[in-house]
Amino acid sequence: MATAYKQAPALSRYIGRTFLLRIAVVLLGLLVVLQIMDVIGESNRILAVTGAGESDLWRYAALRLPILLGEFLPFAVLLATLITFATLAASSQVVIMRSLGLSPHQILIPMLSVAAGCATFHLAWNETIGVRSAVELATWQATGYGAHPVDDAAVPGESWTMVGDTVIRARPIAADEKGTTFADVAIFKHVRNGGLGTVTLADRGLLDGKGHGTLENVREVDLASRDVNVSAAVPWQPGVTPEHFTTHAQNPERMNVFELAAAAQALRGSAREDSELQAELYHRLARPLASLLMPLLGAVVAFGLARAGNVLARAGIGLGLGFTYFMVDGVIMAMGRSGAIPPPIAAWMPVLIFLIVSEAILFRTEQ
Repeated sequence: MATAYKQAPALSRYIGRTFLLRIAVVLLGLLVVLQIMDVIGESNRILAVTGAGESDLWRYAALRLPILLGEFLPFAVLLATLITFATLAASSQVVIMRSLGLSPHQILIPMLSVAAGCATFHLAWNETIGVRSAVELATWQATGYGAHPVDDAAVPGESWTMVGDTVIRARPIAADEKGTTFADVAIFKHVRNGGLGTVTLADRGLLDGKGHGTLENVREVDLASRDVNVSAAVPWQPGVTPEHFTTHAQNPERMNVFELAAAAQALRGSAREDSELQAELYHRLARPLASLLMPLLGAVVAFGLARAGNVLARAGIGLGLGFTYFMVDGVIMAMGRSGAIPPPIAAWMPVLIFLIVSEAILFRTEQ
């Protein structure tokens, strides 16, 4: 078998070139359709802004394109795998390759090489162009596509922080030499039995670099006595600095892998945010491997037994395996972000499970 494989470099190049071309065609088709639908769905909000025009639609499309490519590259590899194998099987080329003494794994080597290149490209793309586009698009969307200044928008997001028996929710919206300004501040103080004692709500808050500041338009509710105290301003000393809130408020989708690693390290001790960031960090490294996994999942199209059905039926099985992988990956990652499953296990488990499944199917076809 090894001798036959070494004697067929042209065959290897043919398979790899055909697979790469079909990945490019499928990916281009997916991006065109998804981009058109996305722009149509968002055009009303973009054009509702005074002075907005066609250039703003093109800007939105340019920012969304890198994000869509990062999301759908593994799916394009799956579809290209099914098309390539279905073509080879229907034209009896797989039978010819097997008659030369090539095993399914040897036929898969050129495709796996192309898929490995796609996985490497996927990782590099997401951590550079993809992240930058996500940040720029989020900032633009936070201003209502230019309808109001960015300083008035909550670009980072909410931060949930626990300090002792107190849970604080705050939304950082601006920072200057005076300190960091927050909106929608909520402070939940627990009593010894674990229940809530008081809830403090404030429209805005200001905190300097040393962790001292004030809350404005404050409503303090004592849940035991049901008393409500309203104040225009009260001192605020949460016990943490503004950097703690802004780090907690980071959106993992707008951070590259190095920033995620630094943020996860900074949040050790806060189980909720630590699990979410760690899960996203490990998933960033594991997600590109989906492209490498797709040729193995789609191999059932070419190497399925004749009694298992025709090529079209086997293509449906391969497509089902691919969709199942994406569904399982989403469910397990949701559990990892919530802390129900350790983040490293949540990130790598789907890849390992479906690698075992695909290898079991290939092993059966070789017997």
